[in-house]
Amino acid sequence: MGSLAQDPFSSFVRVLASQEGYADFVETGTYLGGTARWAADVFSRVLTVEINPKFQQQAREICADRNNISFFVGRAEERLPEMLRSLQGPAVFWLDAHAGGGWYGDKDDCPLLAELRLITARDVVDDFVIIDDARGFTAPPPPPWDPDVWPPIRSVLDAIDPRRERYVVVIADAIVCAPMRLRRTVIDFCSKVRPTI
Repeated sequence: MGSLAQDPFSSFVRVLASQEGYADFVETGTYLGGTARWAADVFSRVLTVEINPKFQQQAREICADRNNISFFVGRAEERLPEMLRSLQGPAVFWLDAHAGGGWYGDKDDCPLLAELRLITARDVVDDFVIIDDARGFTAPPPPPWDPDVWPPIRSVLDAIDPRRERYVVVIADAIVCAPMRLRRTVIDFCSKVRPTI
């Protein structure tokens, strides 16, 4: 998918911020800052981490006129604990730090399971998680991607919802993990994105 700043997710995430009271947005995989910039107009606070210092510097420049973005440089699973400690309530998470096949990095790298373990350890029932690039987890990615680096969907689902207390769907190349109280909101979103089977 690539960006929350575009529909179908843009409108949906705006609803989460405006009607459901989510103030914090956490992004792994800043890249050039497009999603962080967009999120800064939607959420009170944005925290974003990027492994590539050059990308992060470009993102800082692109977002220089936004004062509610905190930038972190390094591996997502290493910087996420600090980011999570700064949260004061539930957050919307956009997990997109995975890379491979020569895209965004020299080698395949998928910290997703470590990210999910850290987020679920917070034990905040209302955290809302969206994972980009579902196609990389619902089936092994093709060459030149390294399928041994990418966890299978069962491992992702076990990590995202270990106690089976959340509502999880795969739609529009994203895995959406919502608090059960927002099940109807997610169903309505899915009906708009995919009105027929």
